[in-house]
Amino acid sequence: MRFLILGALSIALFFAVRSHGETIFERAEKAIGVLEANSHEVREGGFSVIGNEDCAGLIKVFGNCFGNNPAAPYLVPLIPRHPKEYIDPFYHTELFLGETQNKSMSYRLREDEAIVTIGITPPKAAYFGAQTYNFTRAGNTISVPTIDGLNTLFTGSPNPDRYISFSSLGNAFNNYILAKKTGAASGFGQNFVLITTPSPDTEAAVRAALSDAGIPVNRIFTEAIPSEMKLGLSSSSDDFSMLIRYAVPESKSQADAWRADPSLRVYRISKKTIGTTRRFGPIALDTRAADSERGLGLALDDFTREVAVRLGQRRLINVKEFVAPSFLVGQNCLKLHMNCLGDTQDTDTYRTASVSSFGDSDVVVITGINHTVTGNAQYISLGFSISESFAGIASDSQTAASVGFMSGELTGSAEAFLKKVGGGVPLRLRSAAPKFYVRLAARHCDGLPFCTPITDAQLPLNQDLTVLRRAYIRPGTVRGPDPAQLLSPRYFMYQR
Repeated sequence: MRFLILGALSIALFFAVRSHGETIFERAEKAIGVLEANSHEVREGGFSVIGNEDCAGLIKVFGNCFGNNPAAPYLVPLIPRHPKEYIDPFYHTELFLGETQNKSMSYRLREDEAIVTIGITPPKAAYFGAQTYNFTRAGNTISVPTIDGLNTLFTGSPNPDRYISFSSLGNAFNNYILAKKTGAASGFGQNFVLITTPSPDTEAAVRAALSDAGIPVNRIFTEAIPSEMKLGLSSSSDDFSMLIRYAVPESKSQADAWRADPSLRVYRISKKTIGTTRRFGPIALDTRAADSERGLGLALDDFTREVAVRLGQRRLINVKEFVAPSFLVGQNCLKLHMNCLGDTQDTDTYRTASVSSFGDSDVVVITGINHTVTGNAQYISLGFSISESFAGIASDSQTAASVGFMSGELTGSAEAFLKKVGGGVPLRLRSAAPKFYVRLAARHCDGLPFCTPITDAQLPLNQDLTVLRRAYIRPGTVRGPDPAQLLSPRYFMYQR
């Protein structure tokens, strides 16, 4: 875990994105001055990068790593502690508190408070988004569904009086929303402000101060905390956490530099005197859509079995389908007292497969619809995780042409596999094959095409492997595709 401060890259961006001679940070400072002069307290926070190397700390506290995307480290705001805020001793670790021990990734909020994130979106990528989660809540888990490959996550909190909900509150902010609202060609390298608050009164005060300071209204976004949340600073109050996702950058070096030194600020804004304030009501989730892929189901099954034959296996090999827990939506999980696994409406759902006792000679073969080709996703990924801890160890991603750059090996892999292994694409599959992908995973990939190596260091021999498929943002919209219209990947196992 890396705690971050303003450095060279942020300073460069600080002076690069100006409007009439002032940066967004300079204008934000003016707004903060106005708020402080008008009965508000403002505390500045920071950020931390959470990557694969931080899973050990999360596992120590929570028993798992929440299915992190191994190819896309998360940026997590460190929110300043309110002087009267309860500090949960079960989470009081270096992982959850900043270097000065007064900032935290999880935090409680009074109903008059706001978390304000200000800055410049990062260099071009397939996706950038920010979303607040209900992280833990007082009470016990009462709903523990059976989901192959995910059961290890439906566990209690280390605090026996609370349970982990990790549930989204509503709709995420992302680069596609930013581009749509501002009319910019891209949502990257753009000024923005995100106000996260349960109070429309506080939202109006912060928005007015920002606007009066010269920040255009089409750069200011609101993430409302709904009325169902149990607010306050006491031990029985809900606590929250925000995730900033930044996935599949066009330039890895630029992305690494931005993560190490992000062009962002985060503030906690509180009223000096507690009074009555209005609350936002329930949040309506944005409608999601997709082009139906159901007509490709038979062809996908045919392709999967053709792949098995080309690999020397029998055509009637046992083929399984990824599980699609589409009910994992924050609003549902909060009602059911269950862990929602950091859900977001920006992907269709977390489709998963479980491979038992992944041995030295085992090969898992995954086939699926390439949603970037069918027009249903801006990018897709296959993430490989240790089932016991749900810690990410490897990933394969693919962007759509609509992202503005091509990245990944999934597009074209179905046709290329059939041409390389066995002499060509059968006539019956020629129209459908361009819409499919194939990916293998093995301990030893020598001689295997389109193979992701899973080393013994990543996953000890004969431990279970979980595969998680993500599909982010339907092109032409600002949300993920409708899960009901997408087909789940298929998979089978064999031994070399």
